[in-house]
Amino acid sequence: MIFNSGEDSTAVLQGFTITGGTGTIWNDIHGAGLYREGGGILIELSSPTIKHNILINNIVTNTSGVVSTGGGGIRIGDGNPIINNNLIIYNQARYGAGIVLNFTACRINNNVIASNSGGSGIWMYGNLGSTPKIIINNTITNNTSTLTNGTVGLSIWSASNVI
Repeated sequence: MIFNSGEDSTAVLQGFTITGGTGTIWNDIHGAGLYREGGGILIELSSPTIKHNILINNIVTNTSGVVSTGGGGIRIGDGNPIINNNLIIYNQARYGAGIVLNFTACRINNNVIASNSGGSGIWMYGNLGSTPKIIINNTITNNTSTLTNGTVGLSIWSASNVI
């Protein structure tokens, strides 16, 4: 699933099982190069509502022709989506195996983010102005990280205003 046309919170993805995704190759709008991200869902410059879904067994590890891979379950960039009551499990990526937050705001609540491997349950980098990233009442457990100095739960790189 890709949201990249300025969708707002009235664009709702609800009740799906998303599995077997391998990510989308795209050019980072901040000039960092080509990446493969968003095995289950890729969100760029949009703010949809993602609720009551299962994102399972999406594997974003193919580094051919790209700088790196991330967002096995969900990749969010430059928007302010709502991620609510989802099961995000058994996904793989070099960073943010569960969720990537790149120059974004968001509200992530009441999700299970578990047993994702490669790089953290949630990985964050940068900010979207002064709008916060709100992460509340989630279960983040049993994730693994193969990155040097990686964390298995939340990994915050050069991001602030995280609640």
